[in-house]
Amino acid sequence: MPPRQLRVAIIGAGRAGLGLARALRRSRTGRITVLSRKDSPADWSSAMDRSDAILICVPDDAIPLVVTRLAGYDMASKTLLHTSGAAPLSSLAPLRSMGAQTGVLNTLISFTPVMEKALRGGKGIALAG
Repeated sequence: MPPRQLRVAIIGAGRAGLGLARALRRSRTGRITVLSRKDSPADWSSAMDRSDAILICVPDDAIPLVVTRLAGYDMASKTLLHTSGAAPLSSLAPLRSMGAQTGVLNTLISFTPVMEKALRGGKGIALAG
């Protein structure tokens, strides 16, 4: 039996979220779902239930709002990363206290088509957490 594919929910349909979604899809990483604030609560619930990893790709000032929203779901055994260069890892502390593994995914270059090419080559990312 083939290994189960990683299921990733990306929160944020801007350049960061869509750029990472394209790069992950091209690398055939797994099943990718992109969510935005316009998606229904049912869409969010379904994505949270199915996801192994959640990437928070929203503006820095929106991270607390997303963390509050995610606290309404079962976060135990989920991996959560935010892509902010300014927000500290501690901004995800409420989700860590719920059993999530948390971290920061910083791209070292801007979210552009060039970034996608760099990601395919395994360049341009730093992880913390």
